[in-house]
Amino acid sequence: MCGKSVESILKEYFESHPVKCSEIELINDHADELKREATDVLDYQVIP
Repeated sequence: MCGKSVESILKEYFESHPVKCSEIELINDHADELKREATDVLDYQVIP
């Protein structure tokens, strides 16, 4: 077997792609998309 070990590949990946520490950061990063989806769902609701 040649090349890098799985451990070294994963280590390099995670060092170059920082992990978001909080859920609020993830929500804020996707807020516009979440708002569009929520608006779309509300458009389908019918109030009797």
